[in-house]
Parts: sequence; structure tokens; C-alpha cells
Amino acid sequence: MRAPIPSSSSRRVSPGLALLASITLIVPVGCSGSDSPPDTPADAAVDLVSPGTLTVCTEPPYEPFEVEQEGQIVGLDMDLMALVAAKLGPDVTVTPLASSFDAIESGAALAAGSCDILASAVTITEARATKFDFSDPYFEVTLGVLTKDPAITDEASLQDKTIAVQIATTGKKWADDHGLTTREFEHLSGQVDAVEIGDADAALGDTPVLTPFLEDGYTLAFEIFTGEELGFGVPKGNSDLLTLANEALAEAKENGTYAEIYTKWLGGPPSDSLVAPDAQDGARPSGAVSLVKEGALTVCTNAPYEPFEIEDPDSHTTVGFDMDLAALVAAQIGPDIEVEPIATPFETIESGVALEVGQCDILASGITINDDRRAKFDFSEPYFDVNLGVLTADTSIASETDLEDKVVSVQLATTGQIWANRNGVSSREFKDLGLQVQAMIQGDVDAAVGDTAVLTPYVEDGYSIAFEIPTGDQFGIGVKKDNTALLAAVNQAIATAKADGTYAQIYEKWIGIAPPAENS
Repeated sequence: MRAPIPSSSSRRVSPGLALLASITLIVPVGCSGSDSPPDTPADAAVDLVSPGTLTVCTEPPYEPFEVEQEGQIVGLDMDLMALVAAKLGPDVTVTPLASSFDAIESGAALAAGSCDILASAVTITEARATKFDFSDPYFEVTLGVLTKDPAITDEASLQDKTIAVQIATTGKKWADDHGLTTREFEHLSGQVDAVEIGDADAALGDTPVLTPFLEDGYTLAFEIFTGEELGFGVPKGNSDLLTLANEALAEAKENGTYAEIYTKWLGGPPSDSLVAPDAQDGARPSGAVSLVKEGALTVCTNAPYEPFEIEDPDSHTTVGFDMDLAALVAAQIGPDIEVEPIATPFETIESGVALEVGQCDILASGITINDDRRAKFDFSEPYFDVNLGVLTADTSIASETDLEDKVVSVQLATTGQIWANRNGVSSREFKDLGLQVQAMIQGDVDAAVGDTAVLTPYVEDGYSIAFEIPTGDQFGIGVKKDNTALLAAVNQAIATAKADGTYAQIYEKWIGIAPPAENS
């Protein structure tokens, strides 16, 4: 939380990791990605704190930006520092210096001559820019809310909670600006430990550094898009070093090295806004689609949600309406592209986190198009008109007023949950449709509220759709922001399928009736 931190690495930082500020570690610069040494010798224009080494103030653990591995500080920031060192000279090494984040963000570390440059996921702000100069941005930032509390779903649900934040970070500032109750910690590990033992209800920090904790049963309840960016800090007036740092970043973005480093630490490629045109994955042809996994269109989806996604009992693969559409997208990209469904919690899908961390290429999971989700990822053209249905065996339920003294099951982060909350209907929340219906079968709830299309198969089991609720909503396929080539391929696949009759065949196959005229 030096600033809002984005994405995460595949490695998990040990919660108890602590570094002494006096430890200095030497990192060789051999894998900087630079093909040739710079034209100017190391110390020709830049005075360094220690000749022959670029001393970098940083504060681990803050994976994936800085983390200790085998006695060395490594991470995305250190790999970029190696590129700056290579610009200084072929024999210049990188020396990370473990520092407190207070000393970094206040500029005290630079003022005291402790280091040459600050690289510690530092958010660019006007206040900090008065203390030291920032490089060009190298990372776009979002904040995430990490929790095990299912009641936390949005900003409003934090009002009576205690939030763990890191001192002097964007997360701390955001919480203060929004009047939230906070507990402050020096390190991310302290934040997460506080949530684990119940001293805080959630941890607020950069999304990428929180993501590794999802493996431990936490969820990212929602994201906060800050519009902020990370930069490196250089002492005021050291224009020579600032120029070299910016040149190193620019060259890395142009020759594909930046994209390689980003993918190495975050698990997926950077957005187009972070690289020069046609530089991501090297010199890629304009309009070509870049995929997370070569030869496969990876699809984040949340089964069971029949008929859109369901596990085939024979093949044990995910099939359904959405997967058939995904196959058309894959064919649009290339003749040898396979569809690879990835089972993903729906909250990770609808929050956009699955795309941000490079887990998959597209989201296809009966996702309703709305403005909040549009802020997190781009939607394809609509492919399905949505109504909500109320599934029940209770013959006394025939309209909305009949639900006043009833309890309904809803799926987390869906239109059904929103409708129930807005209309004062008592509800119980579940992670998937199967659990919703099971609760009704067991008598734990009186009815299940969800998209009519996914509830219809249960009518065969003696239940009925008591009534429908017109929503005016539509489903779309989600694509990462600025991935214009992939979005174009998705839209083209949908348009072609509607024009040649393939869409109507898929609709009848899974819904059982012909699509409305406006959708075919």
C-alpha cells in the first residue's frame, strides 16, 4: 500500500517475514533485457551514493513488487531497477536497501543520502512530488478489499466495520476520506494477520498484493478504481538519473521487456495503456489477439449455472450456452484455438479481478451488463435478454407481495441479490445456483430467485416459476479494459452467429425455444 497496488505474483509472502533496515543485498544486473551496453559509462553523468551500484530504497514484503527470496530482495520493481542500472553502465549492480515506507514516501531516505532511487510501489501524488521527482508511470493501481466476511460486498457495507490499512498508503487515505474505522499496520502481513484473528473485518490494499491470499479462503469483496499510478522516486534536481530511468522504462515498453517482467510477476500481460503500440509480447501485428495461454482461449466461468455453464457428467468438462459462444470466439481468433474453461468464484469474475490478475482471457458466466461492472472491464455486445424468475413449490407464492413473509435464496453478487435487497425481501446468500436450489429443497428457504433461463430446468422436478420479474437487463462477455483486439473478435463472433443462424441453434439447444426475433 505504498499506493494502490495492482495484481499479484504466483508466490506467497510468508506473513512473518521481517527485514532489518540495515541489510543491504546485491542483485546482479545480467538479466536486464538490454541487448547492448549504454553509450555512456556508468558514472559519466550520474553521481551515485556508492560508485558502481544503484542503491534502491524499498520496503518488502510487498509481493509482487518486492519480496525476499533466498536472501535477496526481488520483484517487479527490482527487475525494472536492473534496467535502470544497465543504462548507467555495463558493470553497475543493483543494491536494494530495506527501508521503512515512512522514510520512503516522505523523501527522508533520499534527503539523507541513503539511496539513489525509491522503488517500492510508490503511488504518484502531488504531496510526494513536492519531496522528490517521479519517473514516468510504470503501473496502474486499484485497491482491493480482502475479507472472509460475506456481509462485505461494497463500500456501504464497510461503514460499521474495522479495516486494516498500511501506514502512509493510498488505502489509508481512501479509508480516512470515506470515514471508515481503521487499524494501522507497518506491513501487509500485519493487516492480513489482523483479519485472520478477528481484530479487523477486512484488509484494504493494492489488489495485486492481496490476491495471493485468496488461496487461504479469503475473497476480494470488491475493487476500488483509483485512477492512480506508480512511479520511481529520484532526488529533486537529479535530472540525469531521472532521464535515464525514464529512458529505461520507455525502451522496455518498446522492445517488449516490460511486458515480459509484468507477466513474470503478475501472471498475465499488461494493459495496452502500459506498453507502446505493438510492443506487448514483442512486435505483435496490429489487431492481433494476445492470449493468456498460447493456443487456448481461457474462460473464467462459475458452474453450475445451467443452461449457461454446467459440468458434463460424462466428460467432466464445463459445457453450456456460454461455452458454445466461447467456441465461436475461439474460432474467430484462429482455427487451432481451443476453449479452456476455468472454474472461478462469481465475485472474482464480476469484480474484474480474474482479468486483472491474468487468470483468463474472457469472462463468460451469465454476467449482467451494468455500469459498475463496465468500470472494471469492457463488455461485448449483449447476447441474451434477462428476466428474473421465482422458483418454488409453495403454491401461495404468486406475486412479489406474497414474498413479504418468506425467505428466498439468491446468488452472491447477482441481479437476483440486488433485486431482493432493493425490494426488502428476506434472503439467504449462496455462492452458486446449486446451493440456492438445495436450500429450497431442504426447506431452508421458501423460493429461489435467479435468471429464469437457469431456473427453468428445475420445473421438471415438480417446481414452478411462480412469476417473472422483467429487468431490462442483458448478458455480455467480459474482456479486460483496453484489450480492443480481443473485444472486436468477441463481437464479430456474436454478430456472425446471429447472421448465419448459429446463435439461434445454440439458443434452442440450451433454452428449448427459439430466441426472440430481436436476438436472432
